[in-house]
Amino acid sequence: MVSSALQQLPDCDYGHDLLPDHPGLVDLNYKPSGRDGMKDGMTSDGKLFERLSGLYQKDPEEFERISKALIHEALEKLPAEHRARGYGLQMRIDRRLSHFKDPVARMNEMVVMFWEQFNEFQEVLNDPVGAAAARKKGGTTAKVIPLNGRSTRH
Repeated sequence: MVSSALQQLPDCDYGHDLLPDHPGLVDLNYKPSGRDGMKDGMTSDGKLFERLSGLYQKDPEEFERISKALIHEALEKLPAEHRARGYGLQMRIDRRLSHFKDPVARMNEMVVMFWEQFNEFQEVLNDPVGAAAARKKGGTTAKVIPLNGRSTRH
């Protein structure tokens, strides 16, 4: 199924992609000769990144709207048993990136997040028992201090 968000993505000066009846909209059915194209609603000419970059430069708010729609669509395609975890992961990513307004800073933070996950993955591969024990143990512990003037009874 072709993404409605991608259908609304403006063309970035690639004349063959314009829909004759709807100027400015991308023709997602266009296939360059000799290529099968890409799956999951991506354009068959492989220029999605350029289109999204061009859109960000012209209209950052529309870029945000379309990117959120694309992410939502991808999460909805997950099997039902993995969907909640996918949405949770996306919320963590969004929360972490919300501190960065500059696109380069956001990208740098995404690279940091990637390497953190890659290193965690390597730890699991190299020592699965130790990684499982560390995960089961959880994070750091903290002492709960009662606030002054409040009863410690529940």
